[in-house]
Amino acid sequence: MANSVAIAKAEELLEKLRADDGSPATRAIVLRQLEKIRISVQQPPEAMGYYTNKGLMMVLINLCVQLGVFDAFPPGETASAAEIAAKVDVDVSIISRFLRALLLEGLFTPAPSSAETADQSTRYAHTAASLALHGPDGNDLWRASIALPIDRYWKNGSDYFRTHTLAETQDPLRSAFAWSTGHEGLGFFAALEQDRVYAPIWKRAMALLAKYQLAVVGEGMFPWHTLREEVEAEGGKRPLLVDVGGGKGGASVAIREACGGDGFGAEVVLEDLPIVLEAEGEEVRIEGVRNLIYDFFAGGEQPVKNAHVYYFRKVLHDYYDDKCQTILRQVVKAMAPTSRVILCEYVMPEGKDLGGDVFPYLLDFLLFMVGGLERTETQWRQLLGSVGLEVVNIWRLKDSPLQADIEARLRTA
Repeated sequence: MANSVAIAKAEELLEKLRADDGSPATRAIVLRQLEKIRISVQQPPEAMGYYTNKGLMMVLINLCVQLGVFDAFPPGETASAAEIAAKVDVDVSIISRFLRALLLEGLFTPAPSSAETADQSTRYAHTAASLALHGPDGNDLWRASIALPIDRYWKNGSDYFRTHTLAETQDPLRSAFAWSTGHEGLGFFAALEQDRVYAPIWKRAMALLAKYQLAVVGEGMFPWHTLREEVEAEGGKRPLLVDVGGGKGGASVAIREACGGDGFGAEVVLEDLPIVLEAEGEEVRIEGVRNLIYDFFAGGEQPVKNAHVYYFRKVLHDYYDDKCQTILRQVVKAMAPTSRVILCEYVMPEGKDLGGDVFPYLLDFLLFMVGGLERTETQWRQLLGSVGLEVVNIWRLKDSPLQADIEARLRTA
């Protein structure tokens, strides 16, 4: 009996493929449509088999990342199982078994045997999937995104729910991460600092993800160039930007560049903790950007007054409302009547419309484990309204509308 749902979704897929313009957004749409077809076809046995296979594949990939299998030969070249085995110092009889599964998953592909290969054994070439895991960047991203949660977050995870109330799960000092690592009483970042293995990996990975997740500038996002007249009319006397909790300053650099390359002559201030800005050997030094040590939970007021923009990029999703209110109230006290608060965050779908991308929901799951959450538009408006701010616009990235700049000002009535 024909599966009419799968056929309809396959026809939709063909339409999307014919309209493919090669952009990341279009590729994401096509991949989501493929997933819809799989879901419409599978029955319980296939569903169980699918998740079993994927779970075991994650374990295998994790092992191969640790062994260095994906770094055993450079992009553009090929290698035999014996050559890969020699590079990672594991017997070829074992590596060959791993490679069979990786081939079927699209991690590596068979390449024509080279003329110099006497035994004409299979040679392996990289694919887009294996290249994603190649090199220090791929290694760090994988280990922070997958290995860290597996090794630290999820151990005995169900016991956490049996031993903590709802209110306790929302306390950043009693998060699932802090509990599972034996560091209840510490926030996520302080608890992570105790982990000599994963702390440096996580920091490097977050710096890399900042380049790919939540665009600072882009079509549909806040139009930074429109601040020129406002800033130049005052001769650059007020700071253009305070990048609150801005990490290594990637957003500060991008915004300053979008504002004439020099912030329209006004100051750009990067605020974060000493362990971020002044870590030994990793000191942040950016031309045209002033560093300022600031802990928004230490009780001190926001030190930079009357800035044109107070900017938060993926900061508030780390905390529940009570902590966010503490952070935002300090900013509200520092704002001039014409100041803006801009939050670069995900704005989750509301009601029955879940959108088509599962990643934000998986990120929300990870945020639960560390004491935070992703919010809907209603939740963002309620949070900002609770501290005297009013949302005046939500600027959505054209190619990924869940990514947005939420623009707010002081409430006037």
